[in-house]
Amino acid sequence: MEIFVSPLTAVFARFITFMAASVLAAFVILSVWDEDVLNVEHVLTIITVLGGIVAAGKVFIPGKIFRTDLLKLKYFNIFF
Repeated sequence: MEIFVSPLTAVFARFITFMAASVLAAFVILSVWDEDVLNVEHVLTIITVLGGIVAAGKVFIPGKIFRTDLLKLKYFNIFF
């Protein structure tokens, strides 16, 4: 679905999704390492909200950006 017409707004959506996903990954890794992290106040709520932001951000990023990046590759490792 091509929601964004402007490339600037697509870049902004990618940035917000990346930032939310990086904080979410840190919380998930910390909670797997030590489950007492989940007992801290509002951590589970933060994980849920960040997951929702990542899911919503993926909808707003057009698929054409990824396809054009793949076309620019000069060397594609088959074992990647």
